[in-house]
Amino acid sequence: MVPLVVVIALAYAEDAVPVAVAPLSGTVVDAEGLSIPGATVRVGALETTTDAEGAFRLDVPVGTVDVTVTRAGFGPAQSTVEMPPEGATLAVTLTLESSDAGDELTVQSTRTPGGTIELLRERKEAPAVVDVVGSEQMSRAGDTDAASALKRVNGLTVIGGRFVYVRGLGDRYSQTLLNGSSLPSPEPERRVVPLDLFPTSLIESVVVQKTFSPDVPAEFGGGVVAINTRSIPEEPVLSLTLSGTWVGGTTLSEAMVGATGPTDWLGFGNEFRALPDDVQAASDEAPLKAGGVFSEDGYTADDLEVFGEALENRWGLVAKDLPPDFGVNLQAGRKWSLGAVDFGALGGVVFSNGWSVDEGFKITYADTGAGLEAKRRADFVEASNKVRLGAMLTLGLQWAEEGHVSSTTMLNRTSSASALRYDTDDPTGSNDGRTTRIQWEEQQLFFQQLSTSVPLGPIRIDARYALSFADQAEPDRREYTYLATDSGYVLSQRGAWNDIYYGALGDSAHDAGLDVSWTIPRDAGDVKLAAGGKAFLRTRSSSVQRFSFEFVGSEGIDLTAPIEDVLVPENIGREGDTDPGYVQLEENTSNNDDYRASQDIFAGYLLGDVPWTKRFRSLVGARVEASDQNVETYQLFTTDAEPIVAELATVDVLPAVTLTYGLGPTTLPDAMLVRLGYGRTLSRPELRELSEVPYYDYRSGRLLYGNPDLARATIDNVDLRWEWYPSAGESLSVAGFFKYFDDPIESIVAVSAVSGSVGTFANANSATNIGGEIDVRKRLDFIHSSLYDLYISGNVSIIDSKVDLEGTEGNQTSTERPLQGQSPWVVNLQLSYENPDLRTNIAALWNVFGPRIVQVGTAGIPDSYEAPVHRVDLVVTQGIGEHFQVRAKGTNLLDWPIRELTGDQISEEVRDGWTAGLGLTWTP
Repeated sequence: MVPLVVVIALAYAEDAVPVAVAPLSGTVVDAEGLSIPGATVRVGALETTTDAEGAFRLDVPVGTVDVTVTRAGFGPAQSTVEMPPEGATLAVTLTLESSDAGDELTVQSTRTPGGTIELLRERKEAPAVVDVVGSEQMSRAGDTDAASALKRVNGLTVIGGRFVYVRGLGDRYSQTLLNGSSLPSPEPERRVVPLDLFPTSLIESVVVQKTFSPDVPAEFGGGVVAINTRSIPEEPVLSLTLSGTWVGGTTLSEAMVGATGPTDWLGFGNEFRALPDDVQAASDEAPLKAGGVFSEDGYTADDLEVFGEALENRWGLVAKDLPPDFGVNLQAGRKWSLGAVDFGALGGVVFSNGWSVDEGFKITYADTGAGLEAKRRADFVEASNKVRLGAMLTLGLQWAEEGHVSSTTMLNRTSSASALRYDTDDPTGSNDGRTTRIQWEEQQLFFQQLSTSVPLGPIRIDARYALSFADQAEPDRREYTYLATDSGYVLSQRGAWNDIYYGALGDSAHDAGLDVSWTIPRDAGDVKLAAGGKAFLRTRSSSVQRFSFEFVGSEGIDLTAPIEDVLVPENIGREGDTDPGYVQLEENTSNNDDYRASQDIFAGYLLGDVPWTKRFRSLVGARVEASDQNVETYQLFTTDAEPIVAELATVDVLPAVTLTYGLGPTTLPDAMLVRLGYGRTLSRPELRELSEVPYYDYRSGRLLYGNPDLARATIDNVDLRWEWYPSAGESLSVAGFFKYFDDPIESIVAVSAVSGSVGTFANANSATNIGGEIDVRKRLDFIHSSLYDLYISGNVSIIDSKVDLEGTEGNQTSTERPLQGQSPWVVNLQLSYENPDLRTNIAALWNVFGPRIVQVGTAGIPDSYEAPVHRVDLVVTQGIGEHFQVRAKGTNLLDWPIRELTGDQISEEVRDGWTAGLGLTWTP
């Protein structure tokens, strides 16, 4: 059989000499508006081929011309076009119909995973309100991880470069899924996964679902962030990318850093900083204290001297010339045919090593009654080294009717070393000093998923199981203080003048899901009825050890010397009866530092997705979730005390409905529709928030108490969105939303007679969140003939929230305020130039957010806000020859200061520097 190839001839006078030309650009799509790559477009003797998004461009004579398209498997298509005068441009959409010839070869239009047009189509066809960012968009924007990519999504902000706030709601209101499976967290006091763990080169798309549907977990208020890894490639894939980055104010500058191990540069430094085996074994037996405080005998002074001298002398900082950042990215994969079955594999490895130096100041204020008065100022400089390692392997079998079995293995690691030094200036002069902190932290997420999809006629069975481990280690964090005197800095002998900290966290999860769907064909569209269930079993354990050296007299010790010259063997332990002074190791591990927790969630759902007409569609269903949370905090070094237990068990029925109505054509392009959705969702306490045992939150610098009386919060969500898809690569949407929170969980500040100001958690009475969003992507064909592939895209979000804290008995200044971390507005703008013929892509990006609360005010002091930060990035990608591509990237080009305001006073300011990077990619 011979494939049918239809060619429509274009004729204009061959002997005519065109005196003027104008660019003709456009997109070739199928009847459903799906892009067709590889189609040949001809105008007379001129010819070009559509790219991966079905786009093309030709410079053709001014006047009336006919267009010809060549593509196997499609019937004739013809268009007569009146070209505008020279200097203008014209864009068209050409639609091809599939051929009906009996013996012809039919070639279906191709979906480009992660491509812009495919993702717009996915957004349009979704039964809920979603926003999607794909691998192509991430690549053009130069985003290196999921967190940096998501800050460009409508209504999303990224806090600390790691945590995503959807529609201004904090991390407790978001849910992260990886290939449909829930994940544990490597964060000690959070349940959310930091999204900078996921390199974009391993991601195909990220879908942010903003309205609730019964087939997704209900524990979210802002949205579900669904990360989808790259799938088996249709064509062989092999690429190697090498990159380097210059960081303004950092690269080739000198910085003070802590001691480094031989494998730190690879991100593995835990073993180098591990507690010596003998010290660990002794600490496991009893706390390293003299006397019988926790045990019958305690340890002798000689024992403590041996333990103290066993700790490595890693207190000092050394000067280092910081190198440029560098990175490596390798990917390979292909598909093989094994009879009626296709087997595929895709693997990737990502590695990067980068430095940063942050300089700034922080001011603490007190309320004098007449206004704010500076109580303490700290000027700081922090040098940080961040190492990222990501690896993924996907294996899959595919057979007819889209059945498949796949395995996805992913390992993501982030390691960071930092050396912080800050000088404090106290107006009274009594607390002037210099504090140094040396820190190493490793976070790791391992994910193994098996999934299958089995079509049985109109019924499809989808099953998945995932095992994941999230680990965090913070070994040998050291902190010490010198006091400022008239004669210079002197090692402090006050209270906790030094601290040695070892922390470890393990969080594991089993996630199993089963979905059964039944598709019923109808003229108006396929009806989908679905039912399914999910089991999520999570366990978490945390262990902490704290040590310090305490002075037993200081006579004879030079306290002005560097600390590494003070904490030497001859000063650790008494050498003899005449020894005037010495230091002694002491363990300060709290009885409440270790805990074990679990959460079991069992869920089931029913839904119906019914197109009643070609224009009207409804998604209706409900989800039932049963949750049991349990936290056990141990009393260390005791054998008869029972653990302190906190537990919360709930069962909830959660309805959802989304109505979709088409206002214009029902297929791309020119599709227009309106969505109206309602859903009830949940917000449960984080595990540690349920335990009344106090613990110190290092990041906030405050003692925290959990609250065993916390209840889960319920959230009623209403969404309305209008969407328009004027062409295959363009979109415009306008949305509004309203959320009502019943018993929202909020951080509050209380006063303890023993500990002073402490943090805790309480259910507020209620909260509301209302806002609007506008999102646009438009091809600017009309600007100039040479800019036919110039795009502008952007979004604006306006959000207003209020929390009612009356009756929570906190010490916060205000009983009504916006949600912590919520920005009242967010703006993203991107201008991109795309030239497939020259293999050139240029993108300029701007992001800014409105002021958001970072610290709740107490005792009359106003809330502290992070001021708006304007961020501008520029990315240029250029193909060179057949096998190479060069990418130049500049980020944070304005180097806008990051400021925190308390009232109208600046309480913190830091700059994180601009960067300029260059990458080279090779493909065979």
